[in-house]
Amino acid sequence: MKMNSTLAAVLIFVLVMLGSALVSSLTAYTLGYEALKEISQPNTKSAQKDVAKQSNQSGKSQQMIVSEANILEKVNAKMNRSQDKSAPLNSNDASQKNN
Repeated sequence: MKMNSTLAAVLIFVLVMLGSALVSSLTAYTLGYEALKEISQPNTKSAQKDVAKQSNQSGKSQQMIVSEANILEKVNAKMNRSQDKSAPLNSNDASQKNN
């Protein structure tokens, strides 16, 4: 059986690509391993984290919901805006102020 030159070139190309992929992956693995050699995970116990979370949450006060209109009023007052005031996007106050 006679070997076609195009087929031989494709097979050589595929083998070269597989070889370069193998060399590249081994190099990357080695460099990554060396970079992380002295890095270790911190020693913590998950039970202590849960207790700390519960104690922090019990001490916190509940968050208040502030209306967008009140925030924008404060912003406009702080920036001394007399024209082109910011208005809330989805609020009845915005439609009333524009009318």
